[in-house]
Amino acid sequence: MSETFEKLKDYLDRMNQFGHVNTLLYWDMRTNTPKEGFEGHSRALTHFSTEEFAMSTAPELKELLDTLAQPDEYEQLDEMWKFVVTKMKKDLDKSQKSYSNTFFFSEPSNKYFDSWTSLVGTDGYTPIAGSPLLGAASFTGWTGFDTVSYIGAFDGSNNWMSGWTNFDPQNAKY
Repeated sequence: MSETFEKLKDYLDRMNQFGHVNTLLYWDMRTNTPKEGFEGHSRALTHFSTEEFAMSTAPELKELLDTLAQPDEYEQLDEMWKFVVTKMKKDLDKSQKSYSNTFFFSEPSNKYFDSWTSLVGTDGYTPIAGSPLLGAASFTGWTGFDTVSYIGAFDGSNNWMSGWTNFDPQNAKY
């Protein structure tokens, strides 16, 4: 087999070792861990899960799979490995940034927030008091829009959906 194939097998073996450790930590936490050890196990599980995920989405893995998907490499694989490479490549390609994602981040005035729950109320869409969504809109260089101070469809105090929308059709009385 090719050098790339051997590198992929080694890479997947390292990834599986993280998965194995995660499984053991999780099992131990569910069955035997004394209360005093739970926090340490939890931190370790978080660390190893993060490492496993990082490996599963890393450019190195993408490069290996892209190379093995090339006809000259792909034809050397047996049926099982053809399936593995095809499935992993498809899953990894799906998780990569889309054109719209790339476009969004290339626009300097666009804003990104790590946590939605710190921005909106329990309804999931109305900004809470002090939310960075309020007062953060910028229309510099744009024309044809209603200029508002907030980002999104809601200003934090006026819910234009009240009275005519319904999010519980199973229990609504029509």
